[in-house]
Amino acid sequence: SSPDGFPAKPFDRLRGDHPHRGFRLVGHRHFTPGRLGTLQPSHGLPLIRICNRAYDVLEACDFALVTSGTATLETAITARPFVILYKTAASTYFLGRRLIRIPYIGLVNVLAGRTIVQEFIQHAAEPEKIAAAVSALLLNAGARQEMMRELERVKHSLGEGGAADRAAESVLSLIFSPNPEAQTNRRPRP
Repeated sequence: SSPDGFPAKPFDRLRGDHPHRGFRLVGHRHFTPGRLGTLQPSHGLPLIRICNRAYDVLEACDFALVTSGTATLETAITARPFVILYKTAASTYFLGRRLIRIPYIGLVNVLAGRTIVQEFIQHAAEPEKIAAAVSALLLNAGARQEMMRELERVKHSLGEGGAADRAAESVLSLIFSPNPEAQTNRRPRP
């Protein structure tokens, strides 16, 4: 892992298991090779910096590994298959889990009220598990298509204009609910 907790090792296995596929590391304008620790350049992935073109990049991908946050919802909107990775300082994770009691960390799963996209959080973000999950989806067209259908359902549940506000409202209601476990099957209003 890099100092930021970005797991580099899954790429080694994925490139070995899928030599015919191209892999690129895409980061926003604040991403620098220094923030990626051992991943760049020793892992041989070209770093592509983008500004305000996440949807274009995602449209060109077969699959994505996405860190948690709004990027998971942006990826869901493109209906591209992906897995969620998130690793932070142990104290930050512990505090966050104590304060926010929802069963998922990825916004797409929070909004769906169930797991659509596999989450590899903190200690579960093991390179072999991540690479195995990605390989399974890359090799199973049926599973990829099912995930894409589920992502489309989440996208349509957000409606047209104002979707970001409705998504935020839905997530906040779960976070501040006195019993969030009872709302795990709650869907955002259309």
